[in-house]
Amino acid sequence: MAKKKGKSREKGGEKLRVSYTPKQQVLLARITEDVTEHLAAKPRRLAHSLSVAKTAERLAVAYGVDPFLARAAGLLHDWEKVCSVSEQLAHARELGIDLGVELELVHSVLHGMIAARVLPARYPELPP
Repeated sequence: MAKKKGKSREKGGEKLRVSYTPKQQVLLARITEDVTEHLAAKPRRLAHSLSVAKTAERLAVAYGVDPFLARAAGLLHDWEKVCSVSEQLAHARELGIDLGVELELVHSVLHGMIAARVLPARYPELPP
């Protein structure tokens, strides 16, 4: 089994200890770099995604679930938000997303559905 490297974070005066395998560390670094590049034109969205990743990791530790997957999900959750609504609508149509209503009525949720279809090819190391 690969040795895990620990990472400490302050949490209300106490240290939060999170350990990742070397492979997980490499993948999280790659995802962070990709998200940073992908959202570079939207610095507030980038800051939000980085913050969500940290919060998701802390919540995962608190609730006893996988902090690696939580952090990765937090980083990637707004991947498609870099696109305009019209671009998201076009992409959703290209992917065959059909919710039984006009997509314009549900455009605010499309970014997640699009990312769920697109990102597995980019990050096959993550579970579906």
